[in-house]
Amino acid sequence: MNQSIDIVIPAAVGGRPGTLKINQSFKVFRCTDLDNDFYAIGGLTGAKIHVSVINQGFGSDTGKETYSSLTLLNLNGADVNATIYIGDENLSEPQVTTTIDTSASVSTTAKLVVALGLAANPTVLGAGNFSFLKIIAQASLKRGIDVNAGNVYVGAFNDNNKLYRTLAPGDELTIEAPLGKSRKLSDFYMNADNIGDGIVIEYS
Repeated sequence: MNQSIDIVIPAAVGGRPGTLKINQSFKVFRCTDLDNDFYAIGGLTGAKIHVSVINQGFGSDTGKETYSSLTLLNLNGADVNATIYIGDENLSEPQVTTTIDTSASVSTTAKLVVALGLAANPTVLGAGNFSFLKIIAQASLKRGIDVNAGNVYVGAFNDNNKLYRTLAPGDELTIEAPLGKSRKLSDFYMNADNIGDGIVIEYS
């Protein structure tokens, strides 16, 4: 299917790029409008380009390469709004539509920092839903995020005594919803030994 899609690529958080992934096979990618630059990657190991002006892209309807997905990365501190074209025909073909494939998956990154530590109630992870959630204890400046001084604690209860997972700096925790279902970020909480410590979450 040939599609012209209005997209929003989430802002980078804590040094980690905002990510938008579209799970659709295609041969041609073009950016037709944008309000800031971003990076585009075709497939798992395919073409990668820095998109900074309109009409940039990769692929050809006569080329041998077919890409299984499109990943867009935003290194800026604000969302990027853009219009992109993906399809099997060159952009001049008339089959362009304005609907996005329902299999598209948006990955969001957020940073949570403890303000009062264990002297206060835990912090809820957010208000959205997810199928896949990765929680990363802030590890080192080499990873583009801050350094935790101590452990952070994660669990499904708004009770510091029931935060059942302990994450040392650099540890990661992955939570997946059952196939075809979603879970709520608001069902999960975190806290930390030290004020200013925290986590980075990535979810889709």
